[in-house]
Amino acid sequence: MKICAIRAFTPLTAALGLTLLLLSFGPASSSTGWLLAQDEAPMRGDKKVLTIDDYAKWRSVGQTSISPDGRWVTYAYSRREVDDSLFIKEIDGGDPAVVVRGSNPEFSKDSRWVAYYINPPEQEDGGGRGMREAGTMPTDLHA
Repeated sequence: MKICAIRAFTPLTAALGLTLLLLSFGPASSSTGWLLAQDEAPMRGDKKVLTIDDYAKWRSVGQTSISPDGRWVTYAYSRREVDDSLFIKEIDGGDPAVVVRGSNPEFSKDSRWVAYYINPPEQEDGGGRGMREAGTMPTDLHA
């Protein structure tokens, strides 16, 4: 499967950007950027003062892709010191399918499947991670 970056601003990239922006505003986050922090730090004037403790609460969205037919989107939601989650969502609605520790999503050419890796959890003894596994999921889960 050939992978290429979307470099032009099109209605599709605008829709993806808006979708990801709206999806990044979960119940544990409230800010106006891709990197989000919870509202627990003290406020001074109109600006929020971030502390070292706030850093562990930051989230980011990455590993975005759109299916070849334009109906599906994948994105990873990550947090510092917590395993990432991969989301597979139909653009027109519905709840996303969540793959805990999922990464590197790729759609099939007919957009009927998405393949991804499942990263093993970090070992508590500091020994790093083991081998990752591969997984697949049909995109049309509600049919």
